[in-house]
Amino acid sequence: RAALSGRLEVPGWGANTMRTEFAVLTGIPETELGYDRFNPYYALARAPIASQVWRLREAGYRTICLHPFSARFFRRDLAMPALGFDTFLDAKALGGSARPPYRADPDLARQVLRVLDEAGSRSFIFVITMGNHGPWLDKGPPIDPAVTRLFDARAVPQGKAVQRYLDGLRRSDEMLAVLMSGLEQRRCDALLGFYGDHLPSLPHAFEHFGFAEPHSDYVIWPAGAAPPCRRDLRAHDLGRIIVDH
Repeated sequence: RAALSGRLEVPGWGANTMRTEFAVLTGIPETELGYDRFNPYYALARAPIASQVWRLREAGYRTICLHPFSARFFRRDLAMPALGFDTFLDAKALGGSARPPYRADPDLARQVLRVLDEAGSRSFIFVITMGNHGPWLDKGPPIDPAVTRLFDARAVPQGKAVQRYLDGLRRSDEMLAVLMSGLEQRRCDALLGFYGDHLPSLPHAFEHFGFAEPHSDYVIWPAGAAPPCRRDLRAHDLGRIIVDH
């Protein structure tokens, strides 16, 4: 049902969310950043910088960022206004823990819909989730039995962590379902983009399963009039495609 979907070539592996985030929001390839690519927010986003967010804001959109964590992490308290967001809602406004278990993705999806209702349809809402952020601890909320039945965690390096990560992916699927259903009910002609910022740091488990994929995934929904298309993208192309639409 997507307009576009496929693999997403992301700058980092196992960490450094802000690298993919900066690429998606600005459209700037990492090859143009030099050493600043390792933390683009530190040097490049403390004063207003051209971005896809500013494009929308200048076109009359409200620009809102949601992140159920500390606004000071990666200094997003400075970076998000510089990138063009006129509102930044962090853990103080949304709720959320500073350690696992973090704000669950389906709960955050319902908050997104409430923010949309308040802000109106001419809004751009960028959401940085925490629900499946590491570390993936042995102790925590119960894991879905459908996940624990997939493999014997004792026979896999980092097996418990993998199970908790997969349970987090299941909740991310729930988040997508909540958002898609909510947007369809509102009939607001919304466009939904969803992407993974990087793969998790589970190298021993990946080696055990022979998994060597460095890329993430993305989807842009709904399909609209055009037939669904599968196409691999680079992270710095994704935001531009969404905003062009």
